[in-house]
Amino acid sequence: MTVADAAQFIESYRDMTVRGASRIRLVVALYETLIGDCRRAAQAIRQGDCEGRHRETDHALVILQQLQGSLNMKEGGEPARQLDAYYNTIRAQLLQAIVENSSSTLASLAEQITPVRDAWLEVEKADSAQGAGQEKAQSNSSAPLSSTTGWRV
Repeated sequence: MTVADAAQFIESYRDMTVRGASRIRLVVALYETLIGDCRRAAQAIRQGDCEGRHRETDHALVILQQLQGSLNMKEGGEPARQLDAYYNTIRAQLLQAIVENSSSTLASLAEQITPVRDAWLEVEKADSAQGAGQEKAQSNSSAPLSSTTGWRV
């Protein structure tokens, strides 16, 4: 398998994984990507890799746009407004890091974003647990009635 084949295989796997993911899993994946972009951009600055820094910071800006663009400002209420302000703050800090060519600002951004990603992971866990409970309740409600007790078995 060539490197190009391996890269194509990995990209295909990611596409299949994303298609089957919940909305919350997609948000978590975007946060993980954003954190990685900031860390890789910081590393690129430390190594003097201008192209790498440019590629990673541009990608981070795209990820931020995706996160911010997915907000439902009409129905999301105050949490959506707070996330919108948060994304604007992250974008401003990212642009400052680009202008100043600051690896420390990028590393700090990655650290600032991590707890928010962790909070989304907790939401994902709670959502998964709730979904599992609902599936069990649905499977129990469709179970046949016992002829002796009238309970679902």
